Formats: sequence, C-alpha cells, structure tokens
Amino acid sequence: MMTTIIPKLPMRNKENTKLFYAKLGFVTSEKDFHGYLMLKRNELEIHFF
Repeated sequence: MMTTIIPKLPMRNKENTKLFYAKLGFVTSEKDFHGYLMLKRNELEIHFF
C-alpha cells in the first residue's frame, strides 16, 4: 500500500524556486544536486528538476 507521494515538478531557476518556497515554509534538503532540488515542510516533500 502506498503511504507517500512525492511530486516532481519542473523548475526554470533553482535559486528563485528555493526563495519562493522558503516563503511558504519549505526548507532545502541537506544534499545538493546539480539541476535537482528537494524541499521539505513538516511531512510534505516536493522535488524539482
């Protein structure tokens, strides 16, 4: 049974995406990948490519 869904959304600019979602309370993952961004807020997680 699925218990978690993590959406993967496109992004144009990593820094702008980080700043926007930080205003909504999301924080970045400890790992930083080139061209990929992982954000978390409580139990929610969103990935961007």
